[in-house]
Amino acid sequence: MPITTSTTLLREISGEPQHPRWEEFVARYRQYMVEIVRAQFPDMDVEDVVQETLIALAKVLPSYQYAPDENGRFRNYLAGIVLNKAKCIYRRDAKERRMIDELRVVSADARDSEETQQKERKRQLFEVALHEFLADPRTTDWAKEVFVRVAINGESPDEVAEALQTNRNRIDQVKSRSMAKIRRLIETLEDITHV
Repeated sequence: MPITTSTTLLREISGEPQHPRWEEFVARYRQYMVEIVRAQFPDMDVEDVVQETLIALAKVLPSYQYAPDENGRFRNYLAGIVLNKAKCIYRRDAKERRMIDELRVVSADARDSEETQQKERKRQLFEVALHEFLADPRTTDWAKEVFVRVAINGESPDEVAEALQTNRNRIDQVKSRSMAKIRRLIETLEDITHV
């Protein structure tokens, strides 16, 4: 059913944004506005466009002259405003989506960078602790050799036990005690270097 434009209705609502007949206007033209949006922007939130259109109309209607023969029909005028608002919202939403995507990338990069920095810091602390462990005169050269061969060089504990003419259990104990010392050294270094 075609929409008929009432000049009286347009005149009354154009003079007063809070006029009671705005509800009548919305009831008459809402579905038309919805159809325009859905035809051009099927995924868009229709309510946003309708609200933006009504706000724009409240501003422009006081200067609008309804003259179908000269300016065309009102529904064509209204369709132009609806499409303009829909395009503005589409551009705004696209910009927001780009910004969110960029923030996600920056955030991911920051996380990666932070993780890299933490890993590097842990590596440096381990190297300092290892240097102190190996320089500690209280640790026997034999225990140091076991630790370096098994924990650092990755040699098999069984092979190291055989080469050093001892049993596997003793190799595991030395490695475990050495790692405990290094962990304590790392904790001490973290306390000293913590800001």
